[in-house]
Amino acid sequence: MKFSVNSIRSKIWLCVLIALVGYLVATMASFYTNLKQYQNLSHLQEEHYPQATLGSLLINTFELQAKVYEDAFLTGEQSLVIRANGVKPKMLEVIDNILVIVRKSSSPPIKKKEILAIKEEYLAFAALAEKVYAHTGAKDLSRDDQKKIRELGQMQGALRQGLKSIAAELDQALISQIEKDKKKSLYTVLLLGSLFVTVMIFVGLIVDRVATGLLVTPLSLVLENIKRFSLGQSTIRPSPTKDSDEIGHLAMAFWDLTENLKTTTVSKRYVDNIIHNMSGALVVLNSDMTIQTINQNAIELFGYKEEELIGQQPKVLFSHTADADGEMSAAKIPSIITGESVKTLDVTCRDSNGLIFPAHFSGSSMYNEANELQGIICVFIDVTELKNAENKLKEMAHYDALTGLANRNLFFQSLEHAVHDAKRHNRLFALLYLDLDKFKPINDTWGHDVGDQVLKEVSNRLIECVRSDDTVARIGGDEFIVLLSALKEPVDSERIAKKIIEKILDPMLVKNHSHSLGISIGLSVFPDDGDSMEVLIAQADAAMYRAKNEGGNRFFRFKK
Repeated sequence: MKFSVNSIRSKIWLCVLIALVGYLVATMASFYTNLKQYQNLSHLQEEHYPQATLGSLLINTFELQAKVYEDAFLTGEQSLVIRANGVKPKMLEVIDNILVIVRKSSSPPIKKKEILAIKEEYLAFAALAEKVYAHTGAKDLSRDDQKKIRELGQMQGALRQGLKSIAAELDQALISQIEKDKKKSLYTVLLLGSLFVTVMIFVGLIVDRVATGLLVTPLSLVLENIKRFSLGQSTIRPSPTKDSDEIGHLAMAFWDLTENLKTTTVSKRYVDNIIHNMSGALVVLNSDMTIQTINQNAIELFGYKEEELIGQQPKVLFSHTADADGEMSAAKIPSIITGESVKTLDVTCRDSNGLIFPAHFSGSSMYNEANELQGIICVFIDVTELKNAENKLKEMAHYDALTGLANRNLFFQSLEHAVHDAKRHNRLFALLYLDLDKFKPINDTWGHDVGDQVLKEVSNRLIECVRSDDTVARIGGDEFIVLLSALKEPVDSERIAKKIIEKILDPMLVKNHSHSLGISIGLSVFPDDGDSMEVLIAQADAAMYRAKNEGGNRFFRFKK
């Protein structure tokens, strides 16, 4: 078979080659984008997430030491002092780990001198604490001892604020990096969409130019000859050249065979080749909103055979769940007929097996020269991996890794919203500050694996005791806090507190061993006990310690 650069076949293959090059460029750009997204996630995992984790560990370790010192002061047990002093190496280790990360980081969220300064403050605090608590249990304290105790309290407060500031800065660095990566992902998706559209326009222009040169001009001469022949006029003889392609040969054959010529048709199958090889899932609709054409990517994405979709309504491609965006997207397609275009709309699609997946939808209408609607071009891009990555980052930032409960960040967001909502609508809500008793012996005796299982069981029991719109959060090792929203009266919080105590006191079976816990609960109610987050938390915390000092397994609330 002879192949000529002037043949229609060669020009069609040229168009296909251009489309394939465009597809290759888009594919490489998509590959590069996925690689950058992987690098960004790896950067979060290797640098920012460990920083945020160390920040939380730093403040939690310090709070544990301070709590043990306070228990030692209240009970006079020297063993507690020894235990509290033993936390010092752990604190220094965490501080040094943060310092190592800061030194290695290309853009550290905290200055090195801040870490060194906080380390010096902690060493001074630890030294003074060891002196002050060395005489724990003494009945009479000298003025000098009392002065040191006050000085120690001031140092503890200042150090706590400094540690919280460092933890907050590390958490903020993680959140800021997540927001940056989200923006980069959005810009990349927009860039890829623009690239796909540019490739489509470029290929369309090339096809239009080739069609004009190969089809329109030569066929215009054929049409003119048909008119002349129908009027009995002489036909125009085409100019024969050695470079004529198939259309030129057809025009010459028509001139030679005008007596027998009835109709002339020309194949445009190369357009189908372009459509079936373009990037993205392409679905072309007729003016009556039925599917006219799909490409291979659409077949692979939705799992239907081509004959199963041709003639169907486009709603078969969208999810029909009550809370999904799919129905809204399907309803929006007719608005494209009025000239409105849709670009990268978030939709929920459904494949032939009923599997639901997220996608970006783009659509635009096609009109002929008479401004009559010919069809609608729809493009779907699967964004499942992008959505999964976003959800994973959100989960890491807002939920406790062990129990799956809300973490400190998410709890404070919920509490802030509850305060604003209660002030606006004059509602009541309550905080329950919970601290487990007898948990440390479980860790010491059975190990942290069993301790973790106990904490998970406690979390499940707490969730069973509250409503679905309440918030249960884990804010420390064995400390939890519950936000009871939209209460009818303050006594409702006491009823739930009793329910929680009864639930926690039931022995729990973990790894074939029965374990018993105790619990102390502090209550504060908005607005009776305070109208700000800080006051409500402080009231609930103090009430919890009051309940613990009175023997535990009870709740307490400071009532005015």
